Formats: sequence, C-alpha cells, structure tokens
Amino acid sequence: MRPDPPPASLSARAGASGRPLWLWLAARFVLAGVLPLLLVGALLLVVYLPQARVDIDNRQQVLAGAISGQVELHLLGAERELSTIAAHLRRQDGQPPPSSSSSSSSSSSPSPSSWPDVLGAHLADGDVFTAIYVADADDVVHAVGLADGQGGQRRHLSSTDPALNAVMRAARARGAAAWSEVPSASTGDRAAAVLAIPLGDAILLGEVSIDRLGELLARLPNAAGMATMIVDRRGQFVAGAQPGSGARLREFAPLPGVSDGQPGLPATREFVADGERFIGTLAGVSQLGWSVLVVQERSEALEPFMSTFRALAAGLLAALLLAVGATWIAARGLARRVGSYAAQAQAIAGGDYERPWPVAQVKELDSLATHLDRMSAAIRQRERERAMSDRLRVEEQLQQANLVVEHSPAMLFRWRADEGWPAVFVSDNVSQLGYSSAELLDGSIRFAALIHPDDLQRVGAEVQAFTEQGADRFRQEYRVVCRDGTTRWVDDRTAVERNAAGQVTHYLGVVIDVSESRNVEQALRESEARYRLLFDSNPHPMWVYDLDTLAFMTVNDAAVRKYGYSREQFLGLTVSDINLADDTPILPEDIVSVDEMGDAAGVWKHVTRDGTIIDVEIVAHAITYQGRPAQVVLAEDVTDRRRAEQALLESEVQYRELVENANSIILRWSPAGQINFINDFGLKFFGYSEDELFGQHVIGTIVPEFASGGQDLRAQMQDICRNPESFERNINENMRRGGERVWVSWTNRAVADAHGQVVEVFSVGSDITEHRRVDEELRQYREHLEELVAERTAELRQAMAQLVQTEKLAALGHLVAGVAHELNTPLGNARVVAGVLGEQFREFSEAIASGRLRRSQVDGLLSRGLEAVDLLERNTARAAELIGQFKEVAVDQSSARRRSFDLRKTVAAMLVTLRPGFKHTRHRIDLEIPAYLEMDSYPGPLEQVIANLVGNSLAHGFAGIDEGRIEIMAHTVAPDQVVLRYVDNGRGIPAEALNRVFEPFFTTGLGHGGSGLGLYIAYNLVTAVLGGSIAVDSPPGHGTRFTLTLPRSAPERVAGS
Repeated sequence: MRPDPPPASLSARAGASGRPLWLWLAARFVLAGVLPLLLVGALLLVVYLPQARVDIDNRQQVLAGAISGQVELHLLGAERELSTIAAHLRRQDGQPPPSSSSSSSSSSSPSPSSWPDVLGAHLADGDVFTAIYVADADDVVHAVGLADGQGGQRRHLSSTDPALNAVMRAARARGAAAWSEVPSASTGDRAAAVLAIPLGDAILLGEVSIDRLGELLARLPNAAGMATMIVDRRGQFVAGAQPGSGARLREFAPLPGVSDGQPGLPATREFVADGERFIGTLAGVSQLGWSVLVVQERSEALEPFMSTFRALAAGLLAALLLAVGATWIAARGLARRVGSYAAQAQAIAGGDYERPWPVAQVKELDSLATHLDRMSAAIRQRERERAMSDRLRVEEQLQQANLVVEHSPAMLFRWRADEGWPAVFVSDNVSQLGYSSAELLDGSIRFAALIHPDDLQRVGAEVQAFTEQGADRFRQEYRVVCRDGTTRWVDDRTAVERNAAGQVTHYLGVVIDVSESRNVEQALRESEARYRLLFDSNPHPMWVYDLDTLAFMTVNDAAVRKYGYSREQFLGLTVSDINLADDTPILPEDIVSVDEMGDAAGVWKHVTRDGTIIDVEIVAHAITYQGRPAQVVLAEDVTDRRRAEQALLESEVQYRELVENANSIILRWSPAGQINFINDFGLKFFGYSEDELFGQHVIGTIVPEFASGGQDLRAQMQDICRNPESFERNINENMRRGGERVWVSWTNRAVADAHGQVVEVFSVGSDITEHRRVDEELRQYREHLEELVAERTAELRQAMAQLVQTEKLAALGHLVAGVAHELNTPLGNARVVAGVLGEQFREFSEAIASGRLRRSQVDGLLSRGLEAVDLLERNTARAAELIGQFKEVAVDQSSARRRSFDLRKTVAAMLVTLRPGFKHTRHRIDLEIPAYLEMDSYPGPLEQVIANLVGNSLAHGFAGIDEGRIEIMAHTVAPDQVVLRYVDNGRGIPAEALNRVFEPFFTTGLGHGGSGLGLYIAYNLVTAVLGGSIAVDSPPGHGTRFTLTLPRSAPERVAGS
C-alpha cells in the first residue's frame, strides 16, 4: 500500500514560497561579508563626515581670526604713524590753518607752505598711506601729500568728497582719531580706509594703502586651494590674495551673506556663487567694520573624506563580488547534495523503498543518509501493519453500520434519475412503512408511488430545480403513504450522483420519519398561539426575561403602554433598567429559590420611561423560553391602591395623634346622652379620670342640669341628639368636676349607620371662657370707641402733615443744591472773565502812565475786552435763565398752582435740580418726551412725584449697582390723555412688597432713613391732585416700572382741599 500523500496545503505553501537552497545560502554568506563594510560606511557618514566638517570650520576660523588680527595691527600702526605726523605739524606751526572764510577776507594768515613737503616726505615710499591731506574748518583741502606716481590726483584732492564729511564730523565730535570707509581719493575706483585726526578746527586725513593690505594677505601662510580676502560692509572686494576660487569670487561681488560678519566673532557658512558651493569663514575688522573672508570650494575642502569614502566603496564592491562568487560555488554543491536526498525521499513517498541512499563521504551527510534509510524501513513496516488493521476495521464498521441502519428510523435509498425514481438500493428498515425492500428493488413499486399525491408535484419540481442549479445535496420534507393507508412526514436528505460528463445518474437519499416531531411542533405552535393570545391581550403588563442576563425576551402591548418604551426598546433593556437602584426584583442570587418554588410574588417600585415611579405587584413563574431559563412576569399597577392605603394609614395615625394630643375637647356620646369617649385633654379640662367619666351621662358630669340663667340644659341635649344638624355649631355652658362653670364652643356632627339612623354624636369643643370675658370688656370699651378713633385720627393727621412738610423741605433742599450746582458754572466763568479783564485794564493803565502805550496794545485790549464782554453776557444770561427756571420750579413745588406748561421742558428743568445727587456716580437719566406736549395741570405736584421716584431709585433701587439708568418716557394715548412711564434698571421690588408700596409708612429701608411716605405721597398727588392713576410693575431682576396715566387737563380742585 502506498503512503498517504502530504497535505495539499503544505505542498501549496512549499511551491509558492520556496526558493533554491543555493540562493538562500548565498544571500546569507554575502550578507555576513558585506554587513561589516556597510557598518563602516555608515560610521564614516555619521561620525567622520561631521568631524571632518568641524575640522574644516576650525581651521578656517583660526586662519580668519589670525588674519583679521594682522589687519587690525596694520591699521593700528597706520593710526600711530598719522598721530605722529599730527603731533609734528602742531609743534612746527603752533596753530592749525585758518578757515576759508577768514582767508578770503584777509590774506595775513596763509597756510604754511612747508606742510605739503612734510606730508609728501612721509608718503615717499607709500608703504602705509597712499595720500595724506589737511582740510580746514570748512572742509576745504589746503595741503596734500601723495605717494610717488599719484601726483595726477592732486587736483582731484583740491576739494573734499562729501563722503569724507561724516568722518571729519565724527573726529571733531570725539576730539580723537576716527576711522571710516570712503571711496578712494587717490584711485576713486574702490573703497578705501581713511583715518581722520583733529588739528584744532582743521582735520588731518590719511588714506591707508589698499595694495599694502593685499601684500600683507599674500605673505600670510595659506592652505592649498584656500583664498583670503578683505571685503567691505556691502560684501565688495577690497584687497587680498586671490588664487583659484578667490579670483572667481571677486567676479561675483558683492558676496551673499558677507555683511553679517561681526568683529571678534568668526562665523563659518556655506554659500553659492556661479553655481558652485563654497565654505567660507568671516572675521570682522574692528576699526572699519570690514571682514576678513577665508574661503574654499566645498569639493576641495571635503576631498580627503571623499577619497576615503571612494576607497571604502571600491573595497565593498570587491568584497561583494568575491563573496558572491565563493558562496555561489559552495551553495550549488550543497544544493545538489540536498536535492539528491529530496529525490530519494520523494521516491519513498511514492512507495519505492528499494533505492539506496547516496554516499557523500561527508560525515554529517552520511549520518543523515543512514538515519533516513532506517526511517524508510520503519515506514514500510508500519504501512503493512496499518493496511491489515484498516481492512479488518472497515469490515467491522460495515457490519455495525448495517445494524444501526436496520434499527434506526433512517431509511437508505439509491434511485436512478428516471421517471418515478426506481430504487436500485433500499435498506431493510423500509418495512416500517409496510413495504419490503424486494418490492422496491424489482420495480413493482417505484419510489414516486410512496409520495403523497398532494406533495408529488412539489417534490418533483424541487428535485428538477435543484438538479438544474447544479446542487450536490439538497433537503426536502414531504408526506409518504404507508401500505395501511396512513400518512407520515419524512425528512429526505439527498445527495446527487453524476457521471464523468456531469449528467445526473442517481440520487442517494436518507429518509427519516419525522411525523412525531412534526406533530409535537404543531401542538407547540397551537399552544404557543393560545398562550401568545393570552399574553398579548392581557390588560396587565407581562414580559419574559432571561434569568441569567435579566434581559427582556418579549413583552406584551400593555407593558409597552404602561412603561412608555417601544417593543424594540424593551428588548434592549434589562429588568434592572426599570427598577429603582435599591429595589431590584428577583436578583441573580434569588434564581435558585425561584427555580425551586416555581412562582414568586411581591410589590416592587418600577420607573417608566418618563421617570414616573409606580408600585407594581409582581407574579412570576419560571419557564424555559427559546431554550433558555426564563421567567414570565405579570405586573399589576397598584400605585393608587398603595397610595390610598398609605393615606388611610397616615390618616389613622394623624387622627390618633390629633385626638390624643389636640388642645381641644374631643367627645363621642350616644343619642341617649351616654359618654362613649373623651380624649386626655377633655379629661384634664373637666377634672375626671377615664374610669370616672366613660359610660356616664353628660348631664350631671360635664353639663349642668340648669344654666346660670335658669335654662333647662337636659332638654337642649335631647334636641342635639334628635336634630344634630341644627346644632352643628353652638356655645354651651359646661361644668367642671368641682362645679366651676365654663363656656365651651362646640362643633357637633352626627354619625349615622347604613340606614341613616344616628348612632353617635361626635363633638369637638374649645374653651372660650376667657373669650367671653374679653367680649364683655370689649362691649364696655365699644361705647367709647368713636371718641378714641377721632382722637387717634387727629394725631395721625398731625403726624402726616409734619411728614409731608418734611418731604417738602427735603425737596427744597435738593432744589437749593441744584441751584447752587448749576449757578456755580456761569457765575464762576463770569468771575474768571472779570478777573482777567481787570488785570488787562491794570496793565493798560500802567502803559498809559509810563508813556509806552502802543497801538497794538490798544487793539489787543479792545479785542480781548469785546470777547470778555461777550462771555460775561452769555454767562449772566445763562444764570438769569437758570434762576428763572428755578423760580418756576420753586413756585410750582411750593404751591399747587395750575397753569399750562410744556411737559418736556418742565421735567427737564426739574431734573436739573436733581443733578447734585448724581454728581459723584455713574448713574444717568434719559428723557424721551416729545416736544410741544402741552398740559393744563399742576406742574408742582407732578415734579414732586418724579422727584420722589428718582429719590426712591437712588436710595433703594441702585443700592449695590455702579451704573444705573433711569428712563422717563411720555406719549399720548388719546387727545385728552397722557401716559408717563418711569423705568429704572435697579434691583426691583420684592414680589411680597409690590402690593404695599403705596401704603403709608411702608418701607423696605427701615433703619436706613426711609420714612415710608414717598410713594404714598406720590400716589395721593397723582390720584387726588392730578386726577390720574399710577401703577407699578417689577419683573424679577429687571428693575422697576411706574406707569402714570394723566389727563392733559387736570380736574378742578375744590377750594381748601
């Protein structure tokens, strides 16, 4: 027997991802050889290259610093030499040359004739300076000394260049030598360094030789390919040695970024010129702001590094080629050896166990061949043993299968794909249908004859459809007719057999009798439908929930209506979601007891979707639903019943507490007069114990037989029992144990039985003995009541008059303060103008007295006098106008005279008097009254009303507010009616005080100076004098609004009112 082939997935993976062994080995050998070289290359790039760049920067910075120091020393030597010349000139002539202006007016002091010779002597060799010249105080050159060969520039130096003015001014200002960069006076084609030294008013100037600086740079040591030069502030070339890159850079001056150099701080950077990259270092020259530039092409600077890198790359390539060649040879040899072993293993897998294993004369490979040979022998032996056991096992399994099939409800068929599905194989247990296998196999009965006629057409159509769709397996349920005529349901699981051409030849089916399960399912469906109907139509909420997860599994419509969740929302909740946090019913730890008891009940608190808490009485029963342990729950809303029970319980408790602790007499007595109950208060009040009074008649115990006035009280008690409605409330004379008479106010109520008969009288009494005594005293006082009222009224009127007078005096005080404040401005201005005018007249008088009077003084006096007179007239007119307004206001407020007035002007004039109250605040008053709104009324009371409202806002409304606002608005609502609105944005009036603000003496500022009469007086003035009405509104947090509705023509007042 051949061994089983390897799994297809392993073969597929080996073919898809496998690669040759020699390639696998070569790749690893090459990687092992090349990896160290790559590591060295990476180290060169990461470590050596930055270090090489740092070395280049350091060399350039050291060189640039040294050269800049040499240049500074050269310039310092030039400064010393020119200072020596200046000192010599001072000693020779004793004074500087005169200015050009003085020489033009007098020729007695010409310039010393020896100065040009002295200057020329110092410039004979031109070693340091190329030109030395002297300029006078007017910056005109008077003496010139030029180096040999530059005599032609003498005429050019006869007048100074404007560029030298700055350095000469700097030298004069400092009084010491000053350096500057100017265009060369001797050559004129490039910048030059000029030193200026003051000689009194004259200036000695020396132009440093630029060629000398170039020679200096050329003599300094320099690296190969490195150029040094001096550039000015603009990056223009000045001097320097220019081999190679230096000469090219001069062509592209000014150089980018050169002007950024700073003295004493060498800076290295890269820049591009003519498409080439350069590395340059700048070092500033302190005297002139020039810079020393040390520059080198980047490729030349990095050449040592690049050489090393190229050598390393060449070595890497050579190593790579050698490694590839050597590993390819070794790997190919090893791959051939392994390939021979693989071919031998494949032969064994194919059943060829006789082929010998190859010998390689290599210890490890020969050992591998030996072990593989032993393995192939063992495989051959195991396959022989397995073939024998497999054959025995298959035979046994076939016997067991036949036995199982014969005793199982599953019948095996194999039909040809012909009409009627003739059977070519059928199991013997087909006898359970009443047929024998021989009948089906000899063709006397075809399988189609067994199918119920009502199902035959459907089964045939389904078989044809499955066949056309190419299905290999399908499943059907249909009915078969047994030999005895009974019908059974079968589950047919069919497999399709096809020939090599793909045509269906046979059907192999397993037919199982499922009649019993179908009947059970039908019964379950009918039962479920009945229970579902009961479940869904139940008027009380019902649900089923999972005992493990507490999740709802189904709910009825009543639960949806009661709890407010949709059915889908319910299925996403758990029982805990509708229970209060501390009231979860049937928690997981209760499931065991529920399963044991079967039912559970209780009252729980549930929460509906809108947050309403309800009491529900739960009845739960454990069931199995959808294959899981569950509970079906019926919930009845007992909220109203529980509330009624609770209310009843509370009522009983309150009644008991009321009866036991009430400070009233509570008595129950029968229609015959017998005492059935009296509370503790009643017992203490009448002085009896419970045993002494219970069961006794009311007459003779707590009610005397006859009243103090002689009335028969026994008959009255009988009337109460016969007709308690007539005595629902009465006052009766009662008696204590010691005979003391007391008066009690009784409330009586009859208690009737189901037939309407009075069975008991319930009475509640209160002691009014003291009230009766007080009533008697009041009766005596009532006789003197009118006299007492008249006396108190007179006192109140006197107090009212005094308070009104106080309010008027306060208003007058505000008026006086307003007058003083408003008149202070025009009178102060008039006083200042008068003082200034008096001072001018005194000066004019003094000028006349001294005889130095000029026409301009007269004109100025007249002009200022006219201006002063104009100011005096305007300010005195303003004062007169204010006094007129104040008189009008004073007259209006001091007497309620009637007149026609403009409402806007009157209110505005009154507000002027109130300005002192706003002087040191940020409060303001806005007036919105249309012009020419005439009224025929009493302006004084109206002004007092507004003043009281403003004072009320300042004192109460704006307390704690930094910036308050008052709006006074008016408009007509009819031809004869005006509405005046007063609005502030203060704190407002509390709601509980809003209905009392117009009451006399009512104030919320008690203890803070408030009299409580401001709004009371305002109300009386509006209603009694102005003939209108006033209303107040104060929305919380939105200030206060007063609305005055006034007639435009006030009603006539009765004389003396």
